[in-house]
Amino acid sequence: MGGMFDDIKGRGNLWVTLGKGMKLKVPRNGEARVQQQLAHFRKYPGFLEKMQRNARPYLYEIITKLKKRGMPLELALLPAIESTYRNQASSPTGASGLWQFIKSTGREYGLTRSRLEDKRRDPLLATDAALNYLAYLGRLFHGDWEMAIASYNGGQGTMMRAKKANRRRGLPTDFWSLNVRTETSNYVPRLLALARMVKKPRRYNLKLKPIPAVKVLATTTVRRAVNLRDVARAARLNPTEFSHLNARYTRNVTLPNRTNRVITPKNKLKEIRMALMSAETVNTDSFFRNLKKDIKAVKRVTHKKITARTVTHRVKKGETLSSIARKYGVSVSSIKSNNKLKSNTVHVGQQLRIKTTKKSSSTKKRSASKKRTTSYTVKSGDTLSTIAQKFGTSSTKIKKDNKLKSSSLRIGQKLKISGTKSSSKKSSSGKSSKKSAGKARTYKVKPGESLYGIALKHNVSVSAIQKKNGMGNSTSLQMGQTLKIP
Repeated sequence: MGGMFDDIKGRGNLWVTLGKGMKLKVPRNGEARVQQQLAHFRKYPGFLEKMQRNARPYLYEIITKLKKRGMPLELALLPAIESTYRNQASSPTGASGLWQFIKSTGREYGLTRSRLEDKRRDPLLATDAALNYLAYLGRLFHGDWEMAIASYNGGQGTMMRAKKANRRRGLPTDFWSLNVRTETSNYVPRLLALARMVKKPRRYNLKLKPIPAVKVLATTTVRRAVNLRDVARAARLNPTEFSHLNARYTRNVTLPNRTNRVITPKNKLKEIRMALMSAETVNTDSFFRNLKKDIKAVKRVTHKKITARTVTHRVKKGETLSSIARKYGVSVSSIKSNNKLKSNTVHVGQQLRIKTTKKSSSTKKRSASKKRTTSYTVKSGDTLSTIAQKFGTSSTKIKKDNKLKSSSLRIGQKLKISGTKSSSKKSSSGKSSKKSAGKARTYKVKPGESLYGIALKHNVSVSAIQKKNGMGNSTSLQMGQTLKIP
C-alpha cells in the first residue's frame, strides 16, 4: 500500500511525533532479548521498507486515537509487527486485518463476518476495536503494558497462568521472568526494539521517510451493491490499492439494501462520490453464485484429483527396497509400514503391497496408443499457427515433422501432423474444422458474471475475449452485453 498516498503534503512528521511520545522502558533483565530483536531487524531491512510504505494511510489515525486515550504511543507499531500495516493481511491461523484479530476476539469487539464482509479488515473499525481491547488488557494488568502487549499476542489466560505459576514458585512475576511460548516471549522485545529504532533512527542507520501529520483518509457511503474496483477505475485510482483500503468487502462488492461505509483518500473524496453514484448495481445473489462456480472450475482445472491405488509387486532378482520404492515413486518407509517389515531385506518371489499414485507402464502405453499421425491438406487461409492450434500441437513440431525450412505454405500441400489424439471425425478432410471456422460465437452476459468466469466457461483466455471485443485491458461488463467468443 502507499501509491495513492505517496504525495501527501503537510507539516510535521508522524515518525518524530511517535518517537517523542514513547515512554515504555526496557528493564535490565530484558535488554539482551531486545538486542536480539534489533539484530533480527538489521537482518531483514526489507521489512522496515514495507512497514514505512504501508503505514502511510493509517499512522495518523492510530497515533491520534492513542493520544486521545492517553495510551502508550509504542502501541502504534503493533500493526507493523502483526501485519506490516497490511489491511488485507491474513494468517494461516485465521487472523485477519491490520491488527490481526482472530474470529472469536473480533466477534467479541463487534468485528463480525459474513460471506461478503469481514469487519476485521476495516482499518478504522479494527483500530477502535484493537485499542478497546488493549485498554481492557491495560486495566486487567493494572497498567503493566508489557503484560498487556504480551496478552494481545498470547492471550490473557495464558499470561495470567504463567504469572500464577511463578508466584507459586516464589519467582518474579514481571513479563521478562515468565515462562511462555517463544512467539509471545519474542513479541514484546520485538515491539520495543522497533520502537527504539523509530525513536533514534540515526543510531540504527534507519532512513524513515517523513509522513506529514495530516489526515489522509475520508469516508463516504453507498446504499446498494457496487463493484469497488470499477468505482476506483472511474475515479482514476489504482483498483488494487483501493480494494486493499476497503478489504472489509471480501469480494470487492458492497452489500445491498444497507448503508456501506467506503474508505477513500481524502483528496479523492469528490471523485469517489461521483463514481459511486454512477456505478452499476450488482446482483449479489447471482454474483456470488457465479463466483462459486468459477472457483469450483478453477479447482477442477488446477487441482486434478490424484487417487492412490494399491498394487502387488513380486520381488525379482537383484531388486532392493530402494529400487522398488523408486519404481513406484514412494518411500522405503511407506513400503516397510504397509508390509510390516522390520528390516530392509527382501527375497526373490516375496509379494509386497505398495500404495502409489504413479501410473503403471500399461496405463502409459494405453494413453500413448491414443495418439496417432494425421495427414492434413492445406486450404486457403491456413497458416502453420492455425493448423497447429486446430490439432493441439505447435508450429515448430509441424515444421520439424515435415522438414519445412520456412513457415510458408501452399494450397493443396500435404502435411503430416503427429502426436494428435485420435478422433472419430477426420481432420484431414477439413469437415470438423468447418464449424469452428465459420461464424464467431456470441455470448450474452448474465447478471453477476465476470469476464474470467465467461472465459473459463468457453475454454478461452481473458485476453483473447478482450482482443476479440476491442476491450483493451478492461474487465468491466454490462448485464445483457453481447461478447464475441474467439
